[in-house]
Amino acid sequence: MDLTKLAQWYHVAFVVDHGHLTTYINKQKELDGTIIFSPIQTGKTSIGVRLNEQSWFKGAISQIRISPEALIPTGFLNFKND
Repeated sequence: MDLTKLAQWYHVAFVVDHGHLTTYINKQKELDGTIIFSPIQTGKTSIGVRLNEQSWFKGAISQIRISPEALIPTGFLNFKND
């Protein structure tokens, strides 16, 4: 295992707004495109692994924040700790 990557932290943000998805990693836009998105009424979520328990994340998650409104990229890291 390459232990040098263990000290590296990444900030990942997914922005979904009016049928458009944009993905940012460390404030840099990675991907964007149109998606068909319907509001989620019920369901499950999983952090660190797919719901089918495949492809486990091999790292640490420091913080997760979800915003009900779209944020501009500079606002991603400005959340205050509760």
